Amino acid sequence: MKRTAYSGCSLLLMALMAIPTVIRAQATGSLDEGTAYANFYAEQDCKAKAALGETFVATFKTSTYADPVFRQTVNCYFKLNNFAKVIALAGTVDQLFPSMKPEDKAPVFIQAMQAAQNSNNPAQTVAFGEKVLKIVPDEINTLIMLSGTIPFATPKDKAAVDKAQGYAEKGLTVLSHMDAKAAGMSDADWANQKKAIEGTLHNTLGSILFNKQDYDKAVDEMLLATKASPKEGSYWYTLGLAYNQQYQEAAKSYQNAVAKSNETLKTKDQVLIEESKATVAGLQQVAYEKRDQAIDALATAVASGGTVKEQAMDQLKRLYTAKNNGSADGLDQLVNSKKPVG
Repeated sequence: MKRTAYSGCSLLLMALMAIPTVIRAQATGSLDEGTAYANFYAEQDCKAKAALGETFVATFKTSTYADPVFRQTVNCYFKLNNFAKVIALAGTVDQLFPSMKPEDKAPVFIQAMQAAQNSNNPAQTVAFGEKVLKIVPDEINTLIMLSGTIPFATPKDKAAVDKAQGYAEKGLTVLSHMDAKAAGMSDADWANQKKAIEGTLHNTLGSILFNKQDYDKAVDEMLLATKASPKEGSYWYTLGLAYNQQYQEAAKSYQNAVAKSNETLKTKDQVLIEESKATVAGLQQVAYEKRDQAIDALATAVASGGTVKEQAMDQLKRLYTAKNNGSADGLDQLVNSKKPVG
């Protein structure tokens, strides 16, 4: 399944940490604490500031200012896209600053989680994300990121995947209680953002349920995902695959019913024969409906474009030609009719 992970800007506003006024200076070697701190505070270039920050923390470990300087340093490295440094420094927080306030640790761990995600390091993404949730259980971006990352990183770990499903479900609950003010956005911007997040979380749930082979619930989630983000081709693709699995199961039930109906003919019991025929007809209709739903969803995925377009077309052609006795006539017109409007 295609991995989907929400990559928008954090809804948790990470204001720059206020740095206290220097009230004392502790002489250490050729550079005293006050001067070192003043140099750090005055430096405007993030690259130079980060270097000064690391030196300050290493030199003045017990300083009153070591904690805020450390957090500013991590923030600078994050802005510089030096994700390796962010991850490395965040990993030392508990050791260097065991008494750091939880509300100060959370932004550091969030940045480390994002840095790990940007570095394609799922193990660290999950590790830092779990640290965030211990401090801020309802942090929406962390719930989004972990719910999408865990199934990708450990698809065969049932307990981990179940946890990811729980994170996605909780994310939807948290989202339902958020408003534009809480997100720091205008009403219009938040409405769009909320829809996108809903689509992401429902897609995550749909993908998890698909991999669990719970195709009925997967369809339900993917219908909600496509409703929230109707132009997202990957969502339509997953929906099409889920419908196709329903079709395959319905087709098997239909074939089994046909076999039983043929056996019923031997009884010459007209009542049983008519009942079996009705069962066959009903199952055939269900199977055909599921096939048509799969075709429509896959055609929409192709029309929407994106990374799954070719995969969707392969699946679509297979189903469409099977339905039409090997002919692909009309397939292009079907795809064109599914192109998103606007």
